[in-house]
Amino acid sequence: MPSELAPAERYSIVGSDEDVDEVIELCDGDPREAVRVLLLACAALEEDLRRAEHKLSNGYVRGRRKAGV
Repeated sequence: MPSELAPAERYSIVGSDEDVDEVIELCDGDPREAVRVLLLACAALEEDLRRAEHKLSNGYVRGRRKAGV
């Protein structure tokens, strides 16, 4: 039975150790603050996506919207 991929391996976009270090450095070396900032950024992007999906016309998506959108 194949093992499940680690969360970081599920996506084609990969953050290098240098990227991680940069985010922590931008947060004055506080890793908890870095995680908090990244969570807020993800929430903002999800909200932007939700708004964009809502604006799509039914004709364009041909009824392929997810339930609840």
